[in-house]
Amino acid sequence: MFAALMLLGILFVSYWLVIASGDTLLRESEEAVRSELRGLIAINEAAGPAAMANLVGRRGKQDRASGFFYAMRDVDGTISAGNISSWPGPNVERLKEGLVLFEIGDEVMPGAAQSPRLGSEHLDIIAKIHRFESGVELLVGRNVDDLEIAQFVARTFGWIMILILVLIFALSYGVAYYVASRFERIAATTDRIIKTGNLAERLPVDSTWDDLSQLSVLLNRMLAELELRVDGIKSVSDSIAHDLRTPLMALRARIEERTSGETQAALLEELDGTLGVFQSLLRISAIEAGKQPLSLAPVELDALALDAAALYEPLAAEAKIELRTCASPTTVQGDRDLLFQAIANVLDNAIKFTPAAGEVALTVTGSDTHADITVSDTGPGISPAHRATVMERFRRLDGSRSAPGNGLGLSLAQAIVHRHGGSLSLDAGELIAGTGLRVTITVPRRAMAVGD
Repeated sequence: MFAALMLLGILFVSYWLVIASGDTLLRESEEAVRSELRGLIAINEAAGPAAMANLVGRRGKQDRASGFFYAMRDVDGTISAGNISSWPGPNVERLKEGLVLFEIGDEVMPGAAQSPRLGSEHLDIIAKIHRFESGVELLVGRNVDDLEIAQFVARTFGWIMILILVLIFALSYGVAYYVASRFERIAATTDRIIKTGNLAERLPVDSTWDDLSQLSVLLNRMLAELELRVDGIKSVSDSIAHDLRTPLMALRARIEERTSGETQAALLEELDGTLGVFQSLLRISAIEAGKQPLSLAPVELDALALDAAALYEPLAAEAKIELRTCASPTTVQGDRDLLFQAIANVLDNAIKFTPAAGEVALTVTGSDTHADITVSDTGPGISPAHRATVMERFRRLDGSRSAPGNGLGLSLAQAIVHRHGGSLSLDAGELIAGTGLRVTITVPRRAMAVGD
């Protein structure tokens, strides 16, 4: 907007420059010369040449501060009246409608008072010459030195102002572009950190003198502090999971040795569930930290989704849930096993929380840049207030605490998707209006292997 105002100012000054360069400022002098000449011609017609010559002589003796110049030239070429000592030569500049522009020295006729206003060595006179039938010529002119100086000042001022406005325009546009581009880079990096959860990434810092760079430095310090604290929390849970695996495995072996029958089966089921929780925690941490390398290869997502649907078809049939699939041929670069795990976890959640006679739909679509895997159900859904926190480890809503599970399925799926440079989002269901949940996994065509 500021640059646009500067352009408007340039247009205004340019318009003034056009006026100053033209003859607009001279029109008043031209009209004054014509009016004075018409008056003298009228005197000649009414009272005769002698009266006109007498009037020209009187006016020629007046103070030239008025700016008017007169001269009467007889038939023999002598100047009989006026305040110009010599008739203009043939090198005068011809203007429009009989007007001429010529230059005279700063001299005065005998008896005319010198004006302090006339201090230049030469005077520029705009004049009109009238020739009578008798051969006598009458010249009436006016000094336009002041107007020409005003024109010169106006033109110079106009060009200087245009130059200043152009510089301000270029500077304001450059600053706006610099600030906007910096904000876009900061926003893009922040959005990428939010989507991938990679707190190790930092905002770009180009310099140390501007406010945006100082802001980026402060935000990077905040990210470093957050990364340190989050890593500390993760390390505690990972250490607990790692340290407890050994005694739990020993406990499992002792249960197998000393128990049998239904008691042994019940104890082993509970213990295996606990070991599964610790295994999931360690796997999520390994994926998020990039310790588990990706086996990148072309993956046909449509076939992968159909395999996952086939795996969960018996479970859906047992729960009397209709499982529908619609997969368009889509190929991405990724780790097949991890992507299968992510799809399976989302499908498992959908079937687990969908009531009997409900529906679950699995669709795969692709574009030039990314692929979308969508799982929709007709279950109770998740309110918008809880969608941001349901991805956290062990996060289970009140209505789902009685269902089997440990609250790590979506966390593991999100870690896998983020590892591929993608995103996982939750929205309202689309199968039946007002109910259900839609989970969308978006992965790029070429996985970025975030964290490697």
